[in-house]
Amino acid sequence: MTNFADVDLTRSELYRGGFPHDLFTALRQEAPVWRHPETPGFDKTGGRGFWVLSRYADIRDVNRDPETFLSSGGRDSATRAWASC
Repeated sequence: MTNFADVDLTRSELYRGGFPHDLFTALRQEAPVWRHPETPGFDKTGGRGFWVLSRYADIRDVNRDPETFLSSGGRDSATRAWASC
């Protein structure tokens, strides 16, 4: 089992050698819905962290249900939706 605690998908160094296929394969297999840790200085989330979906079916389902899954609803809206799965 992979330890994703130290993974930081916002670091450009992760992609310098190309797309990290092995990492995303591990995410799909072991943590298809993963909460990325807080990332201070990452402007898009205000450093709060974010959800990572790595399987096509999950991404498709979330994309088709904007009333349940809102990126602007803050941390609690996303947490509630996935906690019930």
